[in-house]
Amino acid sequence: MKLLLAASALLAACATTNDGPPWLFHAVGQARDAHKPLVVEFYTKWCGPCQTFEAKVLPDPRVQEQLSRVMFVRYDAEERVGRDAAARCRINAYPTFLGIDREGTIRLLKKGAQDTPDDFLEFLKQTQRVLGSPG
Repeated sequence: MKLLLAASALLAACATTNDGPPWLFHAVGQARDAHKPLVVEFYTKWCGPCQTFEAKVLPDPRVQEQLSRVMFVRYDAEERVGRDAAARCRINAYPTFLGIDREGTIRLLKKGAQDTPDDFLEFLKQTQRVLGSPG
């Protein structure tokens, strides 16, 4: 019985939450199933460059159009799921952006600010070249 309860607790901990990003393992699988490159951002609420990215880069229509071509997951590195993903990816600076392949291997890593939409668009283009793009 104890083993069954432990297994149930483990499964519950690994489940995707409705109120946040998926666990990294699930994000890799979802991107693979969707045939899209996985782009991950690690941020914190106190990080000034992270706030600039969220306010000035993410809303840009060109960025939104390019993000529709990838699976984009944002992890708050101080929240449960984000802490786990950051530890697995050995993240130590914010923001950090990753391009992750269908097997879960980090193929691209960009630390630091993406201050303009053009900066981030270049990272997305590079990600699509390295990881492949559906179209």
